[in-house]
Amino acid sequence: MKILITGSSGYIGLCLFSFLKSKKNKILGIDKKKTKLNKQNNFIKCNLLDFKKSFKIINNYKPDLIIHLAAESTLDNISNKKKYVLNNVHVTKNILEISKIIKLKYFIFSSTASVYAPLNKPIEEKYFKKAKNIYGKTKILNEQGIIKEF
Repeated sequence: MKILITGSSGYIGLCLFSFLKSKKNKILGIDKKKTKLNKQNNFIKCNLLDFKKSFKIINNYKPDLIIHLAAESTLDNISNKKKYVLNNVHVTKNILEISKIIKLKYFIFSSTASVYAPLNKPIEEKYFKKAKNIYGKTKILNEQGIIKEF
């Protein structure tokens, strides 16, 4: 299977990349940050806000599956809300638009437990969503956008 992982420079992205590659999949990582994967032919540095460049890369690769991990998640910089909206919501919109154009078969979106109101018990997916920070709020917006698209 041809898999594209966005946000492949992050901790989860790097771990997932290594795991899936060991299963004999063809993997391409894409991220705006440099990583140790840069030295290999299976990583491309690209800011996914750049629709034209992102489209060209993804269309040329023709993945069967996109695993979308890319997001601004550094909670110590929560005052810069515009950065979260751009890097989380607009990037996801770009990826969804590209996915529709190339007729992508499979799409996995990485959300977060931050979309739920704080509880002192295990969280279930059916619980009411009420994010307490901009990171969680952008993930809710993405979930709503994905539901509308598919």
